[in-house]
Amino acid sequence: MNSTRGSSSPQHQPFIALIDKNFTLDRGKFISCNLIWSGNFRISIEKEQENYVRLNAGVNNKLFNYTLRPSEQFITPQAIITTGQNGLGEMSRLSQEIISNYIVNSRIQQPLIALNTWEMSYFDVTENKCIKALNQAEKIGANLLVIDDGWFNNRNSEKGQLGDWIPDYNKFPNGLKYIAELTHKKEMKFGIWIEPEMVTTSSDLFKKHPDWVLGLDSVERALYSRNQLVLDLSKKEVQNYLINIISNLIIENRIDYLKWDFNRQLAPIFSQGRSALDQGKVGFDYILGLYRILSSLREKFKNLIIENCAAGGGRMDLGMVYFTDQTWISDLTDALGRFRIITNMATIYPIRIFSSHFSKSPNEQDGRILPIETRLVLSSLGSLGFELNLELMGEDQIDKIKSYVKKYKEEYSLMHDSVCLPLTPLREKATMPMAIMLKDAKKIGVIYSYGATDAVHIPRWLPLIFLDNKCDYKVNDDYSCSGVELNNAGLTIFPVIGDFCVDVEYLKKE
Repeated sequence: MNSTRGSSSPQHQPFIALIDKNFTLDRGKFISCNLIWSGNFRISIEKEQENYVRLNAGVNNKLFNYTLRPSEQFITPQAIITTGQNGLGEMSRLSQEIISNYIVNSRIQQPLIALNTWEMSYFDVTENKCIKALNQAEKIGANLLVIDDGWFNNRNSEKGQLGDWIPDYNKFPNGLKYIAELTHKKEMKFGIWIEPEMVTTSSDLFKKHPDWVLGLDSVERALYSRNQLVLDLSKKEVQNYLINIISNLIIENRIDYLKWDFNRQLAPIFSQGRSALDQGKVGFDYILGLYRILSSLREKFKNLIIENCAAGGGRMDLGMVYFTDQTWISDLTDALGRFRIITNMATIYPIRIFSSHFSKSPNEQDGRILPIETRLVLSSLGSLGFELNLELMGEDQIDKIKSYVKKYKEEYSLMHDSVCLPLTPLREKATMPMAIMLKDAKKIGVIYSYGATDAVHIPRWLPLIFLDNKCDYKVNDDYSCSGVELNNAGLTIFPVIGDFCVDVEYLKKE
């Protein structure tokens, strides 16, 4: 597997695992490798003539040629290697614990509950709409307002301008600072969406520095995607410019949070003004430049929170995990589809880095209709957020949201910081029953997502398999069971009426 997109890519994770033929949730040997790198990579496996298996992981040799001059050095990316013999559950636990203990560098130490303006208004975001959103956020107990795409000059669609990052005073007559001040008065954090690695030819930045984009200097021959070009972060002057302009944006508008997006691949990976000998370094140096920018901003702004967003999962890797605080793992806001994504991603990554949002029903992306309880529970793995116009919801629904936000805060350690283990096979369809176990130091949670309803109402049994056989457990503070019974016979999942309901059970060791 590999990527030549200039990023770790949405097609392949820089991760691989060698597993036994009969590998299950709790049985089977494994060796896994997770590369700590955000750019082009290549992972390969070959079986030699003497039956030895060789695993290679590192920078992709395509589009890469790094000639070292005298006294120069080259440092390769690192990787995390784990090994065990107790199946997928052990592999997931080890990976999550190692990443949490040694890679995650997050500044999120308490519940961070966002209300994001995107599905509320898309590009048609205004000062008045943001003030309404702020009041809605306060009403439900959220503590972060995020103004998504559309807040800056000449940005009313994907064809709009990127690169200058100047607030649109037609939409925000009092500027972003005014919204920030209102937000801070409510003791909430203020954030914005930004895509600083990209530029459009309509921007003042491009007009001043056409040599700062990847590719040829001819606009007619440039390779566009989403109507935008990519700034050449392999150049120190570009890095310095971005550090400076983003710093000024943060200071002038009192920004606490950046949603850092990255919506296209690096193509062509060609740096204007660099010699032919150095072109093979560009993709590698780009990522080092990105790391330098992120590191500089984190060093300069000790409380700044950065969310890694690359069209949702396009640059989901341990390099970005280290330099950011949480990750938007998918643009899909349908809670059921996202739950499937989360359960799969949690075989590698801890849920504490996941950002997930509650949205309206029917969902705008796939039309799926889900109960409000299902959307709330399945959107709260990691950092709970909201992305809809709450004014369109009835008071009874708002009360349910307020009640659940309060419960989420009470169960924050379990929902955000626990180890997440799969209880059903991975890669199942989102409409199939799925279950996970959340384990922290004090409590265990089991989340069971029912599939489509069945006219034959019979109970199901869910073996929990990861409990201690030698211990007894209190279930929902109601009754006690032995670990042996729960691991093998399992919890009873009673039938329900209606599609895609969710059941949550809590256990404690006795």
